[in-house]
Amino acid sequence: MPKPTYETWFMEGTLVGDYHYIEIKKDYSDLEEKLNYYIEHTNEALKIIENAHTFVGQFQNKECEKLISLLVLQKYFHYVK
Repeated sequence: MPKPTYETWFMEGTLVGDYHYIEIKKDYSDLEEKLNYYIEHTNEALKIIENAHTFVGQFQNKECEKLISLLVLQKYFHYVK
């Protein structure tokens, strides 16, 4: 995917290209080149997949996500008085 341009709860701004995902140019002009590279370098592709799974793992704790949501709401209501 191209470098993310939006920030959501998924914290896209902390993702690292070619570490968490295969980064391609915005116009997709290097897509075929990148695909061919990682087809030939399977171990590097698997490492990116492993890194991506580790990154996503931080969002899979339901209790932690509930707590974070409540803290965000608390801060919002504090500043919106």
